[in-house]
Amino acid sequence: MQDIFETILQYRKETTPVHKDFVSSLNKIIVVFYKHERVIWARNKLFDKLSAENQNKNQLQIDWLIADLLYEMASILWYNIKQTAYFDYYSPQQFADTLMIDNILKIEMWKFFKNANNLNEVPLEEKNAISIDSDVAS
Repeated sequence: MQDIFETILQYRKETTPVHKDFVSSLNKIIVVFYKHERVIWARNKLFDKLSAENQNKNQLQIDWLIADLLYEMASILWYNIKQTAYFDYYSPQQFADTLMIDNILKIEMWKFFKNANNLNEVPLEEKNAISIDSDVAS
């Protein structure tokens, strides 16, 4: 229980994109906290909001649902923490910049490989021969 709580607490603000450990912990709640209806209820409300079918993803609502879930889990674990405390989160600008750069690189790599099929039409040896022949002809 403790590790699930800590993982969700750790990644609570990394919801775009969602961290894989955050998702894994959310999926474990249904089994680990099965006796605790309020935790399951809070988890289900968060799942409903995060579902792919729900296109209206308001980040502030998601943050509150995560805070609700953490609050319910904390009460089971005997922590006395206010829900608003879960909004305190330090994340340096460097993290956001790195995430943005990673996303740009992924998009550019996807574009490159999407267009790579055109490159496969001519074998690499022929491409080199073509460039060498055209240099000699000049």
